[in-house]
Amino acid sequence: MNFQTVAKILLNEHLNEYRKTCLLPNNLNNKLYKPIETILSERYKDVINRQVVGMLNSKLTNFKTKFVKLVMSCDSFDEDTKKKLCIINKYNLYYYKGEYSSNNISISEDIFKLAKWIFKNFIGYFPSCNHINMVMQEKVAKLEKSNKINSYKYPYIIRLSTHIKGKLIDLPLCKNSYFENKIGNLKNSTEFVFKDGKLKYIKLILDIDKEEISNNINPIEGNELILDIGITNLFGTNKGELLGKRYLRQLKRMDKNLIKIQNKLKEKYGKRVKLSKFYEYTNLVHRIKQYTKNEIHRIINLLYKRHLPKVIKLEELDFKNSNLSKTLNRILNKFGLGVINNKLKSLEYLGIKIIYIDAAYSSKTCGNCHYVDSRNRKKQDTFECLCCGLKQHADINSTRTLDWFSERFGEKLFYGKKGREEKLKFIIEDFIDNKFWMNNESVIQAIQKNKYFISFQSKIKENTNLS
Repeated sequence: MNFQTVAKILLNEHLNEYRKTCLLPNNLNNKLYKPIETILSERYKDVINRQVVGMLNSKLTNFKTKFVKLVMSCDSFDEDTKKKLCIINKYNLYYYKGEYSSNNISISEDIFKLAKWIFKNFIGYFPSCNHINMVMQEKVAKLEKSNKINSYKYPYIIRLSTHIKGKLIDLPLCKNSYFENKIGNLKNSTEFVFKDGKLKYIKLILDIDKEEISNNINPIEGNELILDIGITNLFGTNKGELLGKRYLRQLKRMDKNLIKIQNKLKEKYGKRVKLSKFYEYTNLVHRIKQYTKNEIHRIINLLYKRHLPKVIKLEELDFKNSNLSKTLNRILNKFGLGVINNKLKSLEYLGIKIIYIDAAYSSKTCGNCHYVDSRNRKKQDTFECLCCGLKQHADINSTRTLDWFSERFGEKLFYGKKGREEKLKFIIEDFIDNKFWMNNESVIQAIQKNKYFISFQSKIKENTNLS
């Protein structure tokens, strides 16, 4: 019997126990895993039990908050019924049978049946253990620094317990540059991630709350941070950092669910239905707003603590004029624009200057030689300049282009089609005047095929004749 099977058995046992006793699952209830016959040791069963209990308690605790909101927003219940339902919710008495009396408050069997109905219909799905990952604690998987000869290549080992007493398996972990660059205290807990029944990778856990960051919270004169808002990563920086990839993926998933709920309600009640009346819709909107606020604050706080910038430069926050997809434009305008603006404003009290830069053509202009061409960005996340050959992540290139835009144009914003054409003219004229490209035949050919340079062909010929 493997890890997942034991987890599924324990999940059902804890749920049955919860329905009988109305008590939240706990780690000490070892009578549930003791009878399970498996090759796994008691220590492994205890580790699985703790993981399952954690999952269940998280689900049940979150539902308690949801239950209160459901009850309090329902106009069909009188104040006395709402009060009694909240008491049932507080003490997890959804499956209580009979009548109940406490502190001069009597709760009838009908109220308990109503609470049970709400629980069954709104708790949703409990976490499945079909594809549960193995979270291994120190008692079965001890993480140690390697003292072997090849410890440079394999800096850590995991000492795994087996079903044979005293027999351990040493599992070496190869060096990972991404992990090595992270700051924090290593926790003695590991997660084994499986896919299609095979071990895909092993997660090590860092305590990032203990990240070693300077005690100085004041910005340092001369420090500049340039931010670019991208499609695959929320923020790219001129320091080469990419942050918020998971944030945008999660936001897309939540928005997809919101659209489904919205369409479902409109189909059922008509297109003019007031969506704010339905808890299912308003609850998800609230969750998206909270998630957006927490993640944006976390990322900006992290960037500030790392770099202590005196000046923060970023594209003007009007996503409708950016290269973001229609979905992200809508999501960020609805949920993220105000959060980013307010968070940056809150940093101004530290003496930080926030500079907004017009981002038109930043994704198509090379941050190194300033050659602008729509073909520079063949893929969403890759920028490859057809002039100087610079190849790097597109979001990183955009931040360096924004830095040049800031020097070249100051804080001028090029609104409308006419303004964009004026900006493009400046970029191309600056590039032609540099003359470093004149002796490169491949660059001249690329310019001749570049739609942006059509009206500048005579000036290009003049410069090439000078060589």
